Amino acid sequence: PREWLSAVAGVQSNVVPAAQAVPEHQKFWARVWDRSYLNITGAAGASTEDTAAAKQVMDHAHWQRYLELIQGMRSQAPIKFNGQAFVVNSTGKGWDYRDWGACYWWQNTRQPYYNSLAQGDRDVLGSMFKFYGGMLPYVQARTAAQFNQTSTPISPGGALYPETVTQFGAYNP
Repeated sequence: PREWLSAVAGVQSNVVPAAQAVPEHQKFWARVWDRSYLNITGAAGASTEDTAAAKQVMDHAHWQRYLELIQGMRSQAPIKFNGQAFVVNSTGKGWDYRDWGACYWWQNTRQPYYNSLAQGDRDVLGSMFKFYGGMLPYVQARTAAQFNQTSTPISPGGALYPETVTQFGAYNP
């Protein structure tokens, strides 16, 4: 308990006062939202329903971007495709249940990052590069072991990432 209390006291001593933190926070998000714009409106003379539908599409796009930003900017792992960080217990199987399991599927993991690049949100890419880069030594060793005894050995340093990997770079057991 003493170590924990010391750690908590250390965190508390690093807290920025609200009078300083709030303006910094607001400036940060203003810079983020200034990177790109999305403005969807109904056509000239559009019905009230069409105008409302256009606004709903725009609001959902902004919400999706916000979710990708808060999950990708300082995360330790890539944005999870099957529910991201916010999974609901709609099936009654638990609050973190994911239909496709815990693995990262590259074909799906890459999708949110395409939007991020187009919107200028390159700072969300760090978690993905760190995730796949962190498992590189393991993947290189596995690739060498897998291919060096075949008629087409892989040159040193080669890495073959499978479509589906665990958080450690291994195949799903």
